[in-house]
Amino acid sequence: MAPVFLDILDEAKAHFDVRRSYATLQGNALALEADLRVFMSKIAASRTATPNVTGLTGGQRVTDAAMATDPATLVGAVYDAAEIFDENNIPNSERYLFVAPGQFYLLLQDGEFLDRDFVDAGNGDRAKAVLRNAADFEVVKTNNLPSGDQSANTAYPSALRLNYSAHTAICSHKSSAGSVTLIGLGFEQAYDMRRQGHMFIAKYAKGFGPLRPEAAVELATS
Repeated sequence: MAPVFLDILDEAKAHFDVRRSYATLQGNALALEADLRVFMSKIAASRTATPNVTGLTGGQRVTDAAMATDPATLVGAVYDAAEIFDENNIPNSERYLFVAPGQFYLLLQDGEFLDRDFVDAGNGDRAKAVLRNAADFEVVKTNNLPSGDQSANTAYPSALRLNYSAHTAICSHKSSAGSVTLIGLGFEQAYDMRRQGHMFIAKYAKGFGPLRPEAAVELATS
């Protein structure tokens, strides 16, 4: 849930509409939480050693302390992940590399995946900070990757309570994790006479979890 209480006096004194802005922020909060849990589920898949189907492989990690700061090391790790995907027969379509801004600019700085001068379609531009693909992964820059040690955080389901301190990026196929919706996105409001204001609540009930360990490879510093 994303709750907001709006005092009628504060609203009356405002010279602009505040309800629309609060509703936007509530939607953003729910969307960010959904993103975070999807990424946690993908990382959980990469750390699942036991395959779901006999004959397949479990998730894998590529680790190197230098990939946090060294562009060439990070590029090599991406190539390693792509090789693992090929060996696991993961489809070439809908492969994604989710990276934080710091790692995105390391890849851009290295320039290994910038093919603008060699192919007509182009794959990137340093001046415009554009990088679309890397080793057959679609590159997605995001601030919503998990961080820190969440292994004791009971706000998350047990499968997602992991230590994300060494996490750097996640390479995954669409099928590596999934989500289900029990209650769709909804919005409620009610006036509280005792508190002289309106309570606004945006909500949904969703579940998230890993699905295919062989379709996820985590890049980590250790």
